[in-house]
Amino acid sequence: KDDVFMLSPRTKLIVQCIAATAVIFGAGLRIESFYGLFGIGQLPFFVSYLVTTFTMIVVMNAFNLIDGVDGLASGFAILASLCFGILFTIVGLYGYAVLALFLATILLVFLVYNFEPAKIFMGDSGSLTVGFVLSILAVRFSGLNEFEAFTNLLGNTSHVYTAVFLVLPLYDTIRVFIRRVAERRSPLLPDHDHLHHIFIKAGYRHRTAMFVLCGGSFVVILLSILASPLGAGWILALFFVFIALFLPTFGIKRMILHRLGFSIHRWMPPHQPEKKLDKGFIDIEG
Repeated sequence: KDDVFMLSPRTKLIVQCIAATAVIFGAGLRIESFYGLFGIGQLPFFVSYLVTTFTMIVVMNAFNLIDGVDGLASGFAILASLCFGILFTIVGLYGYAVLALFLATILLVFLVYNFEPAKIFMGDSGSLTVGFVLSILAVRFSGLNEFEAFTNLLGNTSHVYTAVFLVLPLYDTIRVFIRRVAERRSPLLPDHDHLHHIFIKAGYRHRTAMFVLCGGSFVVILLSILASPLGAGWILALFFVFIALFLPTFGIKRMILHRLGFSIHRWMPPHQPEKKLDKGFIDIEG
């Protein structure tokens, strides 16, 4: 309905809360423990409900907001669902494995037509549905520490890998949310400050932005898997180091480089006129 009538962000948020609540109570699917991360173990039911609802809403909106460049949302979703599907298969949760790998297969076919220059687009009906399925997979995946097959492979880290597999969409959503609140703007209203917008404004093509961002997500996942013997704390540290070094951090890196006498502009392509940047660009979230 939103693709035709443009529902308000508040209406969409209410529907997302209803969907999350239906999954929590209908399927008994909850984040029940942090497994010692930040010193937090088992969660009381009400706290578990709030954490699970928040997680599902963030994941749903992350894929809605990141869907601003041809192939980007589907690329991230394919990568995450493949990771979920492979590990669900290893631990024997075949129902979730089929759901994850089915999603990856569907999106691979969709990507053929969504790759630049795109012939079809997700729209909110697509990105929110993909985000909803991935949020279900993420919540269930966070509890894989209960399975010996998982802990033998990657240690007591399932709660951390849930975030690692969705690293860039999650970070982009949280960063934009914080920025909007800091600037006293509604966090629910769209703008043009997402990761993909930064690439487009810098003069890069949609295709380049997609490959760089999806490639960066793949590198984080790979390095995190290699670091799994070190434990959840080191994986989380690697997660934050990647964010600090390679992702936008409210201009902090630019300020530091400027004071050291360096400029990032020499590494960017020549700035293109606004007309060229907007050609073929459809802001689905707006």
